[in-house]
Amino acid sequence: MAEAVILKTTGDTGITNLVESFASMGAPWISGISDIQGFAREWSLNVVETKLLDCIRRIGPGVR
Repeated sequence: MAEAVILKTTGDTGITNLVESFASMGAPWISGISDIQGFAREWSLNVVETKLLDCIRRIGPGVR
């Protein structure tokens, strides 16, 4: 997940509620990657698809 999602700074209450619901089940997100392409380059990985990230960006326009 993007850092903004994990840090609950997207400004989208639905996304914040999702993160908090995972935390209430004892399964919080503890890490995130804001720049998946940069992360992939750094570790010599190939990004096959980013549909989840694209979806989050559509839902929460403040997510980077």
